[in-house]
Amino acid sequence: MTNVIDLSAMRAKTSVPSDLPTGPGPQVIELTPREMRRQLRQQSEPATETCRNQRARLKRRDAWWRAERTTSYWRARCDWSSALGLAQDNGIGDADSFARAKNGERLELVERWRAALVEQMLTAAPHLAAVAWKRAKLASESWEYCDVKPERLQRAIDADVEWLAAHPSRKSANSLADK
Repeated sequence: MTNVIDLSAMRAKTSVPSDLPTGPGPQVIELTPREMRRQLRQQSEPATETCRNQRARLKRRDAWWRAERTTSYWRARCDWSSALGLAQDNGIGDADSFARAKNGERLELVERWRAALVEQMLTAAPHLAAVAWKRAKLASESWEYCDVKPERLQRAIDADVEWLAAHPSRKSANSLADK
């Protein structure tokens, strides 16, 4: 008799969701016990208001992260295009091993970065730090050359502040004392 427990038998095998690309034939993925618990928690109805607020904030956080990464990507592409063009013009390093940087490409990249920036500013903020970032960007007028009015951006910020106030991450001591 051994004292070894076989945990692999406890892992659940599920089919791949239909929205994921699949190869020929059915594919099976294994979920770890931790992933199974996470899925169960997400599927069950939250018991407390704090938990409901947490889940709502997590959805907003995921959308915010995606918008933030998109903005960062296009900004990095702009910076890369500029750096590559300068390096190629001055014969620096291995710059000539890359395709030649085009002058018109930079303007297109800047437009995409600005569009991503405005999209991020219109994305629901998951926390007050994101609201502060939005306010700083609104004041800096980075969005100025996009087809958006400052009133629309300010309305988005105001809606974020209102939503965050209505969905606190913790119950305050005052609300607990009232009960």
